[in-house]
Amino acid sequence: MKALTVVEIARFWSQVDVKWPDECWPYRAARNDAGYGVFKLNGQMARASRVAYKIAFPDVELTPEVVICHHCDNPPCCNPGHLFLGSYADNTADMVQKGRARGVSESPTLSQARGAATKHKRAVEERLPRLLEAVAARIAAGEPTTYRSIAHLDGYWSARKTLGLTHRQIVEKAKERACAD
Repeated sequence: MKALTVVEIARFWSQVDVKWPDECWPYRAARNDAGYGVFKLNGQMARASRVAYKIAFPDVELTPEVVICHHCDNPPCCNPGHLFLGSYADNTADMVQKGRARGVSESPTLSQARGAATKHKRAVEERLPRLLEAVAARIAAGEPTTYRSIAHLDGYWSARKTLGLTHRQIVEKAKERACAD
């Protein structure tokens, strides 16, 4: 990926919900089927996380073999602090370690991966009530709870990917919480 112009950089960041440095910065424009942001650059579609990484670290060469991985496991996130470089093998190992592997053969350090996955799942389960409270507050305020309106909330993608909850299940659990209050 070549260096971006000032106009391309401004156009890109205008489509990102930039928040506090430790929060996810979701890409608000087009996304692919896996939920990753896609940005049109030089007539071709590029993953938004790759573009964000290139803007933040312009001297790093992003070859096709280099994968941009997410510490946060939030596909639309473009916060450079949440992104790290890796290979396809690194990304797969990260996926196995965090318990998101489906159909990937198990490694010799399976017990370590399972332990890390359990810790990760517990952390996600601890964050779930905050997500449900945020969605319940939107419901109480009469705000929409569409996919686009709540996908940026902290913990949404972790609840979807790690706990296997669907968008509808998250909204239903939040409605139950709102009715209980």
